[in-house]
Amino acid sequence: MQHHARDCEDIMHTSSPDKAAEYTDIVKVVDFRPFLNGSNKQAVADAILESFKTIGFVYLTNHGLEQEKIDGMFDMSRKFFALPHEQKMLAPHPPSGTHHRGYSAPGAEKVVQHLYDRGDISEARKRADIKESFEAGREDDELMPNIWFPEDILPGFRETCLQFFWDCFEVEKNILRALAIGFGLSEDYFVKVHTKPDNQLRLLHYPSVSTSALRNEEISRIDAHSDFGSITLLFQDDIGGLEVQSPTSDDFIPVRPVPGSLLLNAADFLMRWSNDTIKSTIHRVRAPPSIESETTPDRYSIPYFCCVDLETVVDCVPTTWSDEVPKKYEPLSVSTRCNAKMTSSHPQVNVRPWKPFASRPLLPIYPPSDPAIYPSLPSPPREQPFSTFTLSTHIVPAVHLRRGPFVPTPELPSNALSKDEKTHMVGKVVDKLVRNMKDPSVQNDKHENVLWNVLNRYVKSGLNDSNSTGLTLFFSHANGYPKETWEPILARIFASPAAVMIDEVWTWECVQHGDAGLINAKALTGFFDWSDNSRDIFNFFLHFLPSTPCNAILPVHLPRIPQVETDSRVLRGFQNRTMILVGHSFGGTSL
Repeated sequence: MQHHARDCEDIMHTSSPDKAAEYTDIVKVVDFRPFLNGSNKQAVADAILESFKTIGFVYLTNHGLEQEKIDGMFDMSRKFFALPHEQKMLAPHPPSGTHHRGYSAPGAEKVVQHLYDRGDISEARKRADIKESFEAGREDDELMPNIWFPEDILPGFRETCLQFFWDCFEVEKNILRALAIGFGLSEDYFVKVHTKPDNQLRLLHYPSVSTSALRNEEISRIDAHSDFGSITLLFQDDIGGLEVQSPTSDDFIPVRPVPGSLLLNAADFLMRWSNDTIKSTIHRVRAPPSIESETTPDRYSIPYFCCVDLETVVDCVPTTWSDEVPKKYEPLSVSTRCNAKMTSSHPQVNVRPWKPFASRPLLPIYPPSDPAIYPSLPSPPREQPFSTFTLSTHIVPAVHLRRGPFVPTPELPSNALSKDEKTHMVGKVVDKLVRNMKDPSVQNDKHENVLWNVLNRYVKSGLNDSNSTGLTLFFSHANGYPKETWEPILARIFASPAAVMIDEVWTWECVQHGDAGLINAKALTGFFDWSDNSRDIFNFFLHFLPSTPCNAILPVHLPRIPQVETDSRVLRGFQNRTMILVGHSFGGTSL
């Protein structure tokens, strides 16, 4: 590479200084135009590889993707993240980290990749990553299908994402060709195993947060991590905040944004592939050094994660090893490596492979405005069943609209009929109900009747601030059973030594069971979509569960909590409760 040294210096330069003195020029800038027009491919290839070997990052200007398309993708990204939470959740990211598609709300993902002590991991998970994201790939990916919301929510969003995905793929292939030349290989060496592409486009929004909390690590935007594919293309706004780890210490160094560029970094798989001759550098997002205000503004970025075709088994690049410098790694399956890495970013474990299924999209949760007439409890207050916990019963509105159509319930047979006649009539009723459910005229209908859920609350007698643990149990019943079904189990729990740890218990009743079924009798439909019970439970957690367990008497109709508290729960979960959810059969499915 000696004879290319002067060309390499001409291609590579440092970014110009700006007002933030804390920024350094650790990441070099390479003009990619001489590679694209063929005037000096080798010099560009050498410059990129040199940066990958020293710091693992390099800025590329004149990279071939029009600025107009980049600006259009950022504009669409801002519009998406400005949508109401309920609309974004119509394209939800699955719970498992092995299916990176759809929308993730703030706190849904937590990077703990370079933490190895269980205590450190546990502490890190308490500090949520304050970011939200949307992820997409190619439309024909059967292993990881895309998850979209209805087109009319944000017209053009899907088309813009997909077009940008394929535009980035073209840029990726040119960069891979340059890397191959830098390694002294045939130009198609890397491109021929990046054909699918098994890539991931991610739109990222970091909401505005307290600068001091960010710098004191009370909260994080995204913690230290490395990427796990081959290379990553990053487009970012001018806010800054990205930091890369120094190649000579554990310190993190702020990286100055360079307008009109893309930031390219090597990822874990390419580092292994190169026999560790290049670096997959750990990086994170913090408060930019140029920020002097109390609040760090919103930050938007668009990473494009590139991965080798999943069925590929790769061996160390042939020009990176010899008899004197042996291979460090055996051949490795790409899919095995990537699946292990993806799972680490989500806290769920032992999650079965998630396969999408044909389903109507979940409706947003819009609790109805306070109805003019609140229903009363259909049964008189019960005698207290426990001496150490006090029972009370409460009502909350169910979600609105319902997912299923309103299907009238056929009349049941008269009691005057014989057993055989009743059996025959019940069969006819069920058959009529099924026919009604399949009627095309009601398939897209939505049940608009106002319904109610009922809950039993059991609060520890004598509960106060000094003995409160915040531990709250929530029980969801099986199909055909009321909320009181749980009381034999509660009797054993309350009689056990574990009872002192529990502040409060709530037992749930879905809209067509027990007291709730009696209240809703005239408004119920003959068709019930199980997912509505999940939405009802979420509605209770989000809008009606009091912030703190307490011994105070609560009204029968629980009031809606302030919106600021709801917003906090969306971002950070419950601050004063530790929730344990228990469900059986239908109830477990709902949870």
